[in-house]
Amino acid sequence: MLVRTGLSIAMGKAPEEIRSAAHYISTSDDKDGIADAIDAFLLPLVGGSS
Repeated sequence: MLVRTGLSIAMGKAPEEIRSAAHYISTSDDKDGIADAIDAFLLPLVGGSS
């Protein structure tokens, strides 16, 4: 599924197989990885800023 999507983001603690299939790697979930992914990867795509 990660390979077929237009943008895939894996969390930093994800297994290597998942991280290698993702387009981007964020920080781990216990270090605000979801917020980091939104700020770093998604907001720039939609013209937003943090």
